Amino acid sequence: MLKMFGRLKKEEEGQVLVAAAMMMTLFLSIGAFVLDYGLVTLQKVQLQNAADAAALAGAQSVDMITESALDTLIYEYADANVENGLFKSELTVQKIYVSKATKTLSVKVSQKVETLFGGLFAKDSVISADATARLTRIWNGEALPFINYIKAPEVDSINTLWNHVDVGLADRIEKKECSIVTDPATGKIYFNVKYTDGIDLQNGVDSQIKTDLNTILAQGNIQYIFSLSPEAIATAKYDLSNNAHVDFNDLVLMKVENIIYDDNGVDRQMSFRVLDVYDIANGEYPETDFFTTRFEVRLTE
Repeated sequence: MLKMFGRLKKEEEGQVLVAAAMMMTLFLSIGAFVLDYGLVTLQKVQLQNAADAAALAGAQSVDMITESALDTLIYEYADANVENGLFKSELTVQKIYVSKATKTLSVKVSQKVETLFGGLFAKDSVISADATARLTRIWNGEALPFINYIKAPEVDSINTLWNHVDVGLADRIEKKECSIVTDPATGKIYFNVKYTDGIDLQNGVDSQIKTDLNTILAQGNIQYIFSLSPEAIATAKYDLSNNAHVDFNDLVLMKVENIIYDDNGVDRQMSFRVLDVYDIANGEYPETDFFTTRFEVRLTE
């Protein structure tokens, strides 16, 4: 009987050892998978960062350098965003789409999978990431603090603004939408209008505006003024007798030449000739005038 119990005990111990070995193998396999999965996830994140950086750099220079220089540029930016000490496989960087006209560039960055244990990830597998970027012109908002809403903006037409005296200056942009900015390069001042989320208008007279306006107009007759779009004016979309908010999509920007500015303390009047009209809702902005135009490169995908 004692021998039988001894034999059963040894068999149980053997089974426990086998089970323990199997569990240890399972745990090691799970651990290896988790480590490899984390490594591949990190590699994917870095490849996306690399693709984004390459697309942004390429879009900014797409119409200024040669094709070979562009290839070198996007590879350098992609490579700089991958931890080469961890991922040693060579990067492949491809231009998928290039448009010099729209300053748009799409890239694809690929690399072999890097793992520690292999696991479910084959060593010869390839992962990739795509990105598209476009260089767009942004208008910083230099414009007189009025909005044209009476006459449709047409090139060479003569328009009149700010000929109101009493409370009800509906063509005045609200103070919180404007700020006076000094150009550090020239020392000139200008109104900076916050317009990207639309423009709020105000009723009432702002006495400070006269001083600032006199200074700005003395700097030059060429100015910018926001206007309702021709469609918004034709349909009388906005009631400007009271404070109103004008949507961005209903705005255009006019480049104007000041003809008459009269402020005699009793009546105020400003007349100007329209030199150009920019459909800012569709990305049209002045090219090189003044100092407030700037470029901004953005990821689109």
